[in-house]
Amino acid sequence: MELYTVLQKLDKSNRNVVGLLRELLNLLSQLKELGENLETNQLWITITGKLPDYLLGNLIKEKLRKPEWTIQDTITFLKECIKVTDILEVTKQTHQMEIQKNVRHLPTRMLRQRE
Repeated sequence: MELYTVLQKLDKSNRNVVGLLRELLNLLSQLKELGENLETNQLWITITGKLPDYLLGNLIKEKLRKPEWTIQDTITFLKECIKVTDILEVTKQTHQMEIQKNVRHLPTRMLRQRE
């Protein structure tokens, strides 16, 4: 099946993590729509082989807490990772904007002293 080939060829290097996770979720969604059985060891191995070590470690921790873990649980975990990453990005941007706003309001002589 072509989708399995695309999944196998997904490269985890040189990609942003959110982009990779979105691609994985998209492929899994397409496989599910086609009626494919997602609950296979091979699919689990393929998915986890694409994840960065830190995400894989967190995924394994979650799986150890829930012995009846399914691929649907993995999908939920990946979606949550995207949400957390998005929230972190917005928080960083907001924080950076606050810093820039505060710096703009500093008197000029204070800025010179900081240099």
